[in-house]
Amino acid sequence: RYQELSNKVDRVQLFGFVRAKYDHDDSSASGGAENNNKHFYMDLEGKMKVGKTWEAHFQSETRKGYTSNQSWRKDDKGKMNFDSSDQDGTFQRIWVEGRPGALGVTVGTKWWGYGFQCVPFGHAADGAQLDVNFAKTWNAKAFYLRPRQGDLVSMPDGQQTNIRGLNLTGRVGVVETSFTYAANDNHKQKDNNQMMSRMAAADFRVPLGKDLKLTGTYVHTNAYAFKNSKELRLDYKGTDLKKVGSYGLYTRLFDFQRYGDMSHDDEWCSLPADSKGYIIGVKYVPYENVEWETFYSGQTRNSSGTLSGIDQKAKGHLFRTQIDFHF
Repeated sequence: RYQELSNKVDRVQLFGFVRAKYDHDDSSASGGAENNNKHFYMDLEGKMKVGKTWEAHFQSETRKGYTSNQSWRKDDKGKMNFDSSDQDGTFQRIWVEGRPGALGVTVGTKWWGYGFQCVPFGHAADGAQLDVNFAKTWNAKAFYLRPRQGDLVSMPDGQQTNIRGLNLTGRVGVVETSFTYAANDNHKQKDNNQMMSRMAAADFRVPLGKDLKLTGTYVHTNAYAFKNSKELRLDYKGTDLKKVGSYGLYTRLFDFQRYGDMSHDDEWCSLPADSKGYIIGVKYVPYENVEWETFYSGQTRNSSGTLSGIDQKAKGHLFRTQIDFHF
């Protein structure tokens, strides 16, 4: 009976974190997020065993802004609507994962990220992915994705996007590498307004010493201009949620051109499209399973001069501090 009960309990796992976040960003006129990212947030995820081969997953996001200015909340007529349809505590993402034999299969709506820094793509999407480990340290993936929020996709008319591609990730000596190639099936919608039909990316991650690690990403698309995205990140040490007092320092340099990637992870508007700049940050574990992160970012926004409502090469400044309680 005990084993039977234990097996039933093990079939369902719940995990996630609760976050309190404070942002001080520029006004929207200079490309800042204003008060939109001052909020409390919970990420709740579940993993349920279907059998020995398959698992069912869900993710629920709840975001509660504590300022009156939440300009991203608008209805279909463009008027203010203080209800959030995407992060209101429902199960926004549901998917299944399985490994029938040597082949890995993922199907459903989830957050997908490719490359070590999710510069080629980092976004919620409906999709399917097949993957296989074809060598001791190498994995190959084939994917087909339809982004859920077109307004967050780097390409214009992002709701028209269908992305299919390949990813190859592995290790050569001490150097970790990741290569991504993707095509946009709907690039000809609206007189080729989406600007690109192809994207290629290369990532690397290499230790520079006992406590130093360097990560780099380069992305190139076939847009007519503003078609490269780049990011370098240097990490010193790092946090361990089980070790109180552990910490990590990092700095990031980035240049995300207007059409330089298909949809990089903007990390709560700290890495907007068509911007370049730097981030200096620190992470610290004050209690077990509690992580506190603080960073400052200096940015130049609307680098291409093609974004409306933002001054060309507007100077941006962002200060963020947040504390996560993992469970």
